[in-house]
Amino acid sequence: MNAEKKRQQEAAETRARYTLGGVESQNDSWLQQKFRSMKEWEDERAAAWYDKIMKD
Repeated sequence: MNAEKKRQQEAAETRARYTLGGVESQNDSWLQQKFRSMKEWEDERAAAWYDKIMKD
């Protein structure tokens, strides 16, 4: 009974998030976060590549 109530609450929160433009703001923050982590990953790779070139 309690698990069912929790599941219904999560479904209601998800519906609320996806209505009234909530999904756009959520996607924006997700994309920005993804882009930021990807950029950090690229910077680390570039730094590692540069170090390797300079050592050789």
